[in-house]
Amino acid sequence: MPVEAPSKQLKVGSSAAVDGSFDPARRAFLNGCVNFARGLFSVVFTVILTPFLVAHLGLAGFGVWSLLGVFITYITLVDLGISGATAKFVGGLSPSEDTARLNSFFTGSMAVTAGIALATLLLVYVFRNTLETDLGAFGLFGADAKVFLVGAAALYSVGIVSSGLSYVLLGLHQPQASLQLR
Repeated sequence: MPVEAPSKQLKVGSSAAVDGSFDPARRAFLNGCVNFARGLFSVVFTVILTPFLVAHLGLAGFGVWSLLGVFITYITLVDLGISGATAKFVGGLSPSEDTARLNSFFTGSMAVTAGIALATLLLVYVFRNTLETDLGAFGLFGADAKVFLVGAAALYSVGIVSSGLSYVLLGLHQPQASLQLR
């Protein structure tokens, strides 16, 4: 299957790769440092927050909190492929030449993502009684079931929107990486 070239090429003369300000080794080192710092911050934050949560939520509440964390980690992957498509499409456009197309695609993808988030909140509200009853099979009853439902719906909604925004940024960084590979 033949590979087609992109319809618009980035202007190489105006890129950071040509004027020497883009150093891939330095960028990789800085990205590694930022990822390490993020992981370290996450561990420290968890170690500090855990005793506080156990003391204020109790063991059952902390169990619900932990279950929410695991649930949200996996459920935010369900975004109907919007985030991956956003990164691919945005990465194929030049921010300096295709501003109107980038703005319209960003607005559209964020509108669809926000629609999914709002639909999730609405569905949880409409089916809250049935969902609370069904959570009894997992040992969540009454207030614990309500906390889980509200927390799961809210965290999913925020997570899917923030995931969409991060994929837009990923797409904006792709042209810089593709210039280095040519």
